[in-house]
Amino acid sequence: MARPLRIIEPGLWHHVTHRGLRGVRVFEDDTDRETFVELVAECAERWALRTAAFVLLDDRYHLLVRDDTAALSRALRHVTGVYTQRINRRHGGEGPLFHGRFRSRVVQPGVMTLELVRHLHALPVQAGRVQTAGEYPWSSHRLYMSETRPDFLADGEVWSRFGGDGPAGRRRFDTFVHEPAQVAAARRLDGDPWSPLLGDEAYEAAWRDWLRTDPRYGDRQLAGARQLRARTVDEVIDAALDAFDLEPAELMASARGRLNLPRMVCMMVCRDHTAATLAELGARFGISGGAISALASRTRNRLKDDADAEALHRRLMARLTRPVSAPPRPDPTGLRDHIGRIVD
Repeated sequence: MARPLRIIEPGLWHHVTHRGLRGVRVFEDDTDRETFVELVAECAERWALRTAAFVLLDDRYHLLVRDDTAALSRALRHVTGVYTQRINRRHGGEGPLFHGRFRSRVVQPGVMTLELVRHLHALPVQAGRVQTAGEYPWSSHRLYMSETRPDFLADGEVWSRFGGDGPAGRRRFDTFVHEPAQVAAARRLDGDPWSPLLGDEAYEAAWRDWLRTDPRYGDRQLAGARQLRARTVDEVIDAALDAFDLEPAELMASARGRLNLPRMVCMMVCRDHTAATLAELGARFGISGGAISALASRTRNRLKDDADAEALHRRLMARLTRPVSAPPRPDPTGLRDHIGRIVD
C-alpha cells in the first residue's frame, strides 16, 4: 500500500492524527492519558515542537503542532514509541498500539489553524461525550480556559485573535469554539482525508507549484504525491493551445468522421498527467468518461506508428514540462497577514 505523502519543512503547522491498531483503544484510563500528554510536552523541550491544540479520544489522538525544526517525524516516533512501551508494561500488553504511521496535514496559518483548534476542541461535544468543550478533561480547551497554562502550549496565535488571554478573551474564545465553523473551512476540514494539505485553493496551489520542483516529493509510492505534482486540466489545455497554435474552438472541435488529432493528444495528456477523474475530463471535452479512457488508449497506441501524433505529443510535453525557476516555498508564518483580530 502506498505511503501517505508527508511534507516536512521548518516552520510548518501540522494536523497530526493516529488511531489505534484495528480500532482498539489506546487510552484505557486517565493515567494513560497523563502519560501521553507528558510525552507531548517533552517534544517542546527536545525538538521545539509546540502544541497549539490536542484532544485524546479513546482510540486515537489529534494534535495541532508547529514544527520549527523539521523534527515532526522524530518527535512523533518518540511519543508513540515510548508511550507504547510504557502502556504495554503497565497493562501487560505486547506489540504495537497504533496503526501504521501517523498521518499529518500541513495547515495554512491563519483562519485554518484557528478553525482546526475549534474543530479539535469540539470533537468530544460532537461525539456526545459532553455538553460543552470545557467539560472534557482531555483536550487543550481546559488549558486555554485556565489563568495559567503549561509552557508547551503554543497559544499566543490564538490569543492574538481574541484580544489577549484575560477573562474577556477567554470568554470570546469559549464562545467561538461552540459556534459552527465557517462554511468554507468546514468543507475543507471534512474534505479528502488523505490530502497532505489543509488550506484554501491559493495556498494549496502554491504548494503544488513548489513540490513540482523538489525531487524529494516525486516518489509515486507516496499517496497524494501524484495529485499534488499533477498538472491541472487548464494547464494542459493552455499548453496545447500554445504548442499547436490553435484557438480554443479548434482544439475542442469534435465531429463524427473527422479526426482532430490535437484534441486526442490533449485528452490523452490530461488523462496521464492530471488528477482529474474520467467524469471530470468527459465533462470538459463534451464526451463520456468511458470515451475519454478509450480515446486516450487509442491515441497512446497511435503514437507508435503515427509520426504526426508523436510529434504533437512531443511538442505538448515539451511545452508543459519546460524548465522554470523554482517558486518560493509558501510562507508558513505570517498569521496576522492572513486574518485580522476578533474583538467585541
